[in-house]
Amino acid sequence: MEFSAEAVRRHLPAGHKPPVYYYEELGSTNTEARRLAREGAPHGTAVLAERQTAGRGRLGRSFFSPGGAGV
Repeated sequence: MEFSAEAVRRHLPAGHKPPVYYYEELGSTNTEARRLAREGAPHGTAVLAERQTAGRGRLGRSFFSPGGAGV
């Protein structure tokens, strides 16, 4: 299965095509999404990463997300 911004966009409903950012590696998708929101990114903007090195989950727990292992 292909993992890319274009692959995600293909599955969005017609007329709803918010920005989709894709990174090979990123510290945290949530941190990047917050940064983009502060800069005015529209509602629905998605941030994807093949690998996260400083991800955080529920209750602030950290996790490691290696490439090809999750969504």
